[in-house]
Amino acid sequence: MIPANGVLVSTLASPGVATTYTVRVYNQSGCYTDMTVLLMPTVCGCPAEICVPFILQQTKRPQRIGDPIR
Repeated sequence: MIPANGVLVSTLASPGVATTYTVRVYNQSGCYTDMTVLLMPTVCGCPAEICVPFILQQTKRPQRIGDPIR
């Protein structure tokens, strides 16, 4: 059964080179059709120092109109 979003698999690792996959899809009558798809390599160009998750926390803000005087 094909999901509503049409995605059969989303956990395939990125191949080093373009790789051909054949997907066989069956209908309720048992008939099938083969589809050949090409999985292309994906290169992440994001440097680790940028892609690594980090947290920003505001510790001080400028005084605003209406703030009590410190």
